[in-house]
Amino acid sequence: MRFANVPGYMSGLPKAYATLLNVGAWPQKYKATMLAPQNFNGHADVALALTPKSSRSTDRGVVLVNPSNWTVDQVSWNLSGGVTLDMTESYADVGSYRVPSSQSLSVHTPYATADGSATLQNYALNIPIDSEIFAQE
Repeated sequence: MRFANVPGYMSGLPKAYATLLNVGAWPQKYKATMLAPQNFNGHADVALALTPKSSRSTDRGVVLVNPSNWTVDQVSWNLSGGVTLDMTESYADVGSYRVPSSQSLSVHTPYATADGSATLQNYALNIPIDSEIFAQE
């Protein structure tokens, strides 16, 4: 995801966004504990508390997962320094794939708040990527 016109004091947002929302990396970095189910958009989601495996981190997260299709509906993080990050995601079916169709993100720090939304569309699945994209300059 590209972040345009990010103020200097929020320059770490792109890296934090990529790290904290990388679902595939959660099992290596966090211990997941089941919480009571939570209602989300008219259905009950599985709720998980994510706590760091490392004692050096104070980051904590709560994830809501839709059990009907195992997609992440919402992620809420409490980070060091009083920063919170909340992301909600919606999905669409494209061919035989379930892909993100929209996201909303809210970041609160002790000194600033940023809210944003994204619409993801025009997916081209299983299309070769032009090798020029990976060319080094």
